[in-house]
Amino acid sequence: MNVQNKRKHFNKLDLIQKVGDDKVFIDYLYTTFSEGFGQYFDKIKKAFLIKDQDMLKNNAHALKGSAYSACFEILGDLFFELEKIDVNQNEVFQKLISKIEKERLLVNMAVKKFLENA
Repeated sequence: MNVQNKRKHFNKLDLIQKVGDDKVFIDYLYTTFSEGFGQYFDKIKKAFLIKDQDMLKNNAHALKGSAYSACFEILGDLFFELEKIDVNQNEVFQKLISKIEKERLLVNMAVKKFLENA
């Protein structure tokens, strides 16, 4: 079995083990992640446009760490992949950006569902 199949959009049990079951705090963490996401994601897109490898890697690395810290496993994995690509790999970059945007929507839904059912 592929390990990737076991990865979750939002591993809420791991997050609860890390920070406890305080939904207000989890909502705060998610809000903080969301605010930072937009800024770093814009920098990633800019880095690719201007072909700045270090800028791409540094911002992908930052979002990878944030995603993993928030227990967004698949999103973290996608940023891990993005961190390793070359700024000249246009097709690979576009596919990863598309996957990241779709995964971001799935993460949003999973967190909202979790917080609503709390």
